[in-house]
Amino acid sequence: MNRYLLWFVRLSIMGIILAPLVVSPQTVFPFVVGKSLWIRSLVIISVACFSILAYRKPEFRPKLSNTLVIFGFFILVNFLAAVFGLSLTKSFWSTWERMDGVLELIFWFLILVVGVSTFRNIQDWRILFKVNICVGFVVAVLSIGQLLDISFTFFSFLPFTVMYLGDEETYTVGRLTSTVGNPTFLGPYLAIVMIMASGFLFERFSSFYRFIVEKDEKWKKDLLLSVILFSGICLSLLVILLTGSRGTLLGLASSVVLLI
Repeated sequence: MNRYLLWFVRLSIMGIILAPLVVSPQTVFPFVVGKSLWIRSLVIISVACFSILAYRKPEFRPKLSNTLVIFGFFILVNFLAAVFGLSLTKSFWSTWERMDGVLELIFWFLILVVGVSTFRNIQDWRILFKVNICVGFVVAVLSIGQLLDISFTFFSFLPFTVMYLGDEETYTVGRLTSTVGNPTFLGPYLAIVMIMASGFLFERFSSFYRFIVEKDEKWKKDLLLSVILFSGICLSLLVILLTGSRGTLLGLASSVVLLI
């Protein structure tokens, strides 16, 4: 029972990573409402399962950390600002267009508590990072589909929709939005994916050299993974350039300078 609860929690958190692919064309803001409801639903599921797991297995109960304290204090400050601000309703519940507010921060605090309590070692986090990289590369591919005006109607038998903003629906004509719906959000998202993928690529190169020296046949598998990672990184960088997100490019350039 405990094992199933743990995997329900972990799969729910992995499902949250799929949010950039979620689009809800039936809602007034297709690229915002669906993603937020998807995330909140999975947070509720993961918190419910985690609560039962923590009751049954005390070692999974959350431990106080500086990160949780700082995040909790941040939420408190936002709540006080909402109470004394112009509109408590909008500050706490937000609007359909934004779907953030104090309530959204509470959801992210809960998933942070659950995440650090159930992903307990570096191998667990590596799996999470790999899922995020895969989703990011899919978003990048769909971005190129938008550029080439490719209709993904062959996905119609699946319970999700691939759609883009038309030029008449966006203030960012000529900039890629993909299934994220906003080039300013798409750029930073893919930048994070690039950084994660670059870390794994560097690791692949290190093991690739070792396998060749030791004449281990695993070098062929490492070569394939390296090619996939490198191609995904290049594709993500191309999409970032096509989003026209200058802040993202500046951030990436700063990261490279700091590494050098």
